[in-house]
Amino acid sequence: SSPHLFLLLFFIFISLSLFNSGFYLTKSLSALFFKWLEYITIFIVAQDTLSNRTRIRNVLFVLLFASAVAGASGITQRFLGFEFLRHRSMVGIDGGFLGVTGPFQHYNGFGAYLSVMFSLVAGLLLRKATPRRRCLLLILEVLLLACLLLTLSRGSWFSLFIALLLMLILTRK
Repeated sequence: SSPHLFLLLFFIFISLSLFNSGFYLTKSLSALFFKWLEYITIFIVAQDTLSNRTRIRNVLFVLLFASAVAGASGITQRFLGFEFLRHRSMVGIDGGFLGVTGPFQHYNGFGAYLSVMFSLVAGLLLRKATPRRRCLLLILEVLLLACLLLTLSRGSWFSLFIALLLMLILTRK
C-alpha cells in the first residue's frame, strides 16, 4: 500500500544519513534500528490491529486516559516540585527557569507528547459528541495546554501551532 511505500522511502532516506555520521556512526546505527525501526513497526502493528470501530474507540479511550494521567502528573509536579508517577523533579533551564517534565525524563519529550495529544483531542472536539463528552474533552484540552505551557518547550509550542494551523486549513472550521 502507499503508506508502506512511504515508510520504506523514509527508512531508506534515514539510512542514507548514516554516510554523514562520521564519529557517531555507532550511535546513528543504534538510533536507526532501535528508534526509527521501532516506530515503523508500531505503525504497521497499529494499522493491522485497528481494523474496526470498537478497537479504535478502545485505543482512543486508553490514549485519552493516559494523557489525563500525564497531565495531572505535570500539574502536580509544578505545584509539589515532583510528579506522582516516578517522583521526578522539574528540569532546570537557562535563566533559572524550571520546565515541567511530567512522567518523561525531559521537558522537550513531555512537550512533544503533549502537542500530539492536544492535537488529537482538538480533532475529537471537531466531531459530533454528546455535551458530556465535549465537556470532558474540553477539560482535558485545558489540562494539556496548561502542561504544555509549563514545559517551557518552545519547539513543542511551535509544533502545536503548526499542527493547529494545518488542522484549520484541512478542516476549514
